Amino acid sequence: MMKRNVEYKGLDCAADTMDPIYMQYKMLSQQQIPWASQTKYAKYTVYFGVVIIFIALLKHLYYCVRDKTFKPKSNTNTAVSLVDVLISYCRFVGYKQTPMQLQYFCSFPKSVGAALFMSLSTLYLACYCFVPHYWYRPCIGFGSPPLAIRAGLMATALMPFIYILSGKSNIITLLTGISYEKLNTYHQYFGVAAFVLSIVHTVPFIYQFLQESGAAYMHDRFMSKQIYISAIPSLILLGLLCTLSKAWFRKHCYEAFLH
Repeated sequence: MMKRNVEYKGLDCAADTMDPIYMQYKMLSQQQIPWASQTKYAKYTVYFGVVIIFIALLKHLYYCVRDKTFKPKSNTNTAVSLVDVLISYCRFVGYKQTPMQLQYFCSFPKSVGAALFMSLSTLYLACYCFVPHYWYRPCIGFGSPPLAIRAGLMATALMPFIYILSGKSNIITLLTGISYEKLNTYHQYFGVAAFVLSIVHTVPFIYQFLQESGAAYMHDRFMSKQIYISAIPSLILLGLLCTLSKAWFRKHCYEAFLH
């Protein structure tokens, strides 16, 4: 790919990096969106997971209290009856089964409720990642693209949940009463979500390097920086983990997935 002359206010983004005016624009860009300010997106990602776990904990405690205080011949009040009706409707929708083909080939969740929760989570992550602007800085020399930083921090924020949900004995099962077999679906989902966010983290760097400096410069840059060299294998291995964890691959070549 040929290098394009990308200019910002009369300055060449690739050739004028040492110009004093270029440095002033760089400082201005960093003041508008400092790198450190974007850690809030990682916090929002963690907060979302913590709130969901807290809601599941309240539900678990409610069922425990109802079980211990249940009396077969007692009359329930109106509020309890309404709650029971609401829970019944939620179960009616949530426990419906998704198509077997989607479960087998795409590791789709077995229940509609789990699918709805994953859709809500996807919408939340997508909005927090893509809605804030701007996505790119005027020049790559002004700093990393904000979209890339947001996505990378959000992917990293998912790691504690991926790690906790991977074990058969985990604190989320203890708090919520949800079995490992059901939580394993969410473990796979968050792994895929982290992989997609990692791709979103990677693409802006490649795109802006190609636009401003061409393929040759990007190749030299990527091969000379340890941060890029270490990141690419990690991205590839994460992609393999997400792919090989699907039901079809685990059934036919489980050892490959295990190794």
